[in-house]
Amino acid sequence: MKANSMKDKNFIDNVPDLSSPAYKIRKEARSLPLYECRISTGWETVKLANLSVARQHPDGSITVTFYLVDLMCFGIKETEYLYDVALAEYLERLEKVKEFMDMEVTDYSVIHNIIYAGIAWGEKFGFNPANEFTFVTQFNLEEDRDDIEIMDIECGDENGKPVYLVGPFESEEEVQLITSRLEQNAGIGNFSVIRSVYKVEEFDEMEEDTMDNHVTLLNLDFIRTEIFRNPDLNIDEIIEKNIDSKDRFN
Repeated sequence: MKANSMKDKNFIDNVPDLSSPAYKIRKEARSLPLYECRISTGWETVKLANLSVARQHPDGSITVTFYLVDLMCFGIKETEYLYDVALAEYLERLEKVKEFMDMEVTDYSVIHNIIYAGIAWGEKFGFNPANEFTFVTQFNLEEDRDDIEIMDIECGDENGKPVYLVGPFESEEEVQLITSRLEQNAGIGNFSVIRSVYKVEEFDEMEEDTMDNHVTLLNLDFIRTEIFRNPDLNIDEIIEKNIDSKDRFN
């Protein structure tokens, strides 16, 4: 009797929540028509792509998934989703994104190719996609079918080697772990590690009319993480947090 009770408890614990947004995305999202897809401008230069895929429900509401794809090293670094939200809420999120970067409408095939190129690139060096992609947000994408146009997506630096851009909140232990994995899978001398994109004193000397270029001077790994973890922060708060954390890497 006791053994059966334990078995019953394990079964109950593993039953999926059929009403959860994650479960519904897995089961329903691909049946919804695409509303639009967006991509961050300049992604081909910085090799960091912020992507979104929005689908529309019959009542006009939106399910959207966001992806942060690191074409330099990790592949899919971050992802999140909004399920069955009002169109106005989706548009409000896009307005928040504009505080950090410009995102333009693009064809779905571009999104698909970048995501799967990023996955293949990251796995080549021992990095799997973010867990939420595996369990939820991949199901808002089309299946990887033969009729989707294949594009050549460049990964790595100009020599085709991985580049690890150290995030401001990564500990030295994490840096060493990632570096060791790159040594094992890419080989010593076949990758780069970049700890900072700008120096604080250079930022302080910037002229006011150059502020529109601030993203190129910030730690891009920090920006791509903070934009989804703290969507209510404005760009000034992001910059201040980035500067405050910078001393850890100088």
